[in-house]
Amino acid sequence: MPLPIAHALVGASVAAVLISPSDPQRLRKIALGGFLAITPDFDFFFVWVLGLDRGWHRGFMHSIVFAFGIGAAAYFAGPWQKRTRDLWAYCLAMTSHGLLDATFSVDGGGVRLFWPFTDGRYRFGFSRLLESNESLYGMLSQSALEVVIFLPIFALVLWLCGLRRE
Repeated sequence: MPLPIAHALVGASVAAVLISPSDPQRLRKIALGGFLAITPDFDFFFVWVLGLDRGWHRGFMHSIVFAFGIGAAAYFAGPWQKRTRDLWAYCLAMTSHGLLDATFSVDGGGVRLFWPFTDGRYRFGFSRLLESNESLYGMLSQSALEVVIFLPIFALVLWLCGLRRE
């Protein structure tokens, strides 16, 4: 289960690739991409606040359809100039959450990637690298590992996209 650090850095990286380097609101849009990539985990509200079973986590809010819906809503609600690539940036940044969870799900119940078309849960079982035991030590060590892995990738994406001219 990747933590918010990994999700935010991957979402921000996706947005950085798609947002024009000449866009005066580029950093805000990249930050929005990072935030959108975290939002599917707001489904913990159903578990922690409403007291529903843990099966609500990684449900419809992790689906590709939901990601495109919220990404489009963020695009249309944004106060700045809109470009088609911004729409793709927000939708794909949010989609990255479910895909990252599915990629690193080995033992968990999987992710409802294709809701509402199916209630099936998908897990690709790529690696246990980002599986947390949910103890404080486990989450802190996993957070550090996510920074070590995903922060350099984000920095490289920013650097490479800064070299790109439009």
